[in-house]
Amino acid sequence: MHGMLLEDEWEKVGLTLLASDDDRTIVLFSSQGDLSAFLERLEAYDNPIPVGQQGRRYEGFVSRIDEVGTLEPRDRLGTRIKEAGFTEAADLEDEAVLTVDIELWDFGTRFARERKAREVEDFISAQGDEVFDTYIGPSITLIRAKAHGKTLRPLLSVPEVAFVDLPPEPDIQAAELVELQLEDAPTGLAPDEEAPIVGVLDSGINDHPLLEAAILGRVAFPAELGTADVWGHGTRVSGAALYGDLRDLLREDQIKPIARLVSAKLVGDDGRFYERRTLPTQMDQAIRGLWQDYGCRIFVVALGDLRARNEPGRVGPWAATLDELARELDVLILVSAGNRPPGGGSLLEQAITHYPKYLLEAANRVCEPAGAINVITVGSLANGTGVGARHQQDAHVQPITERLEPSPFSRSGPGAAGILKPDFVEIGGTMVFDAPSAN
Repeated sequence: MHGMLLEDEWEKVGLTLLASDDDRTIVLFSSQGDLSAFLERLEAYDNPIPVGQQGRRYEGFVSRIDEVGTLEPRDRLGTRIKEAGFTEAADLEDEAVLTVDIELWDFGTRFARERKAREVEDFISAQGDEVFDTYIGPSITLIRAKAHGKTLRPLLSVPEVAFVDLPPEPDIQAAELVELQLEDAPTGLAPDEEAPIVGVLDSGINDHPLLEAAILGRVAFPAELGTADVWGHGTRVSGAALYGDLRDLLREDQIKPIARLVSAKLVGDDGRFYERRTLPTQMDQAIRGLWQDYGCRIFVVALGDLRARNEPGRVGPWAATLDELARELDVLILVSAGNRPPGGGSLLEQAITHYPKYLLEAANRVCEPAGAINVITVGSLANGTGVGARHQQDAHVQPITERLEPSPFSRSGPGAAGILKPDFVEIGGTMVFDAPSAN
């Protein structure tokens, strides 16, 4: 496209705008399938200029179109499945079995999307493969299935199919902030009875003396995940939600949480989201469940999908689901901007030589679901240089940041539709470059 046309201009010719990219590529859908109104305008443009008219008919419309083409099967392969080596439809060999998410375009009414989803489900089942779950929201339609390559290949040619991709994998890495023996820890007091209730959607929560007085409930979606936190990520996030930065508080004899907490486990003991549910289904069930059962209206989602598509003209299913829930339930959802190794991890020295420029690279954009419009996205600031007194004179240990500069691993915006992201920043730590150990 040379100069973007407005959405209502496409609607006049029977086309629905589905997606747009930075390079001005757009995806359109025709519910009639014959493109008659669109073709009429192209034909009128090619005809001789009418008498008394200065330019061609529909010149303002047609002249902004550089090229028209159809989506190819490979265009419907998502980022994660391509990274796994499936870059063409032919790469999905007949007997290869994959668990995938099949996303449909938001091409029409909910009824139309439900009907198309049933058709896809019936096709998969007829091949002897299995549909695990289907989520149909106000704008998102997602099917989780385990199927052979010979079943998936035909779906890549279905016009209503947006993407076929591997399921999201959560980013649940978390470092220890401080070392502290429990006998030296302050006493954890109970929060005020009127303290707000915070729901932490993560990998569960473990018993801890600083947390136990504030925990109202431990649940899992689905229940078979259990509530124990094998990875430790959910427990750390819960501590941050209740206390913020603990380093100064640990000098006190007693500390008091600022909130009451409900832990909702979504990440399994294997460090993955539950295979038999789509991520929108898990998010919808967890947020609605905590909202209904505990009156929870503040939610923390310190998880991210590092390999998701983060296109400026279109958010992913995870972000769209959070947007819809925040609007419908009038709740506040806080999400992490996400983490990324400095310089993409190619050369660790780039953390020094390219900082902070690499933070503005397209690959460093906030990860899914942090680009959502109706959520609060939180980025990270450095708490200092990270170089202690022991290494002040060491040439091989180099700081990257000063205090309150962006953390070297944090991410930047924009988010959906080019909105400013992150919304807020908080102290999240820093990194140093240690030449001998190359880390």
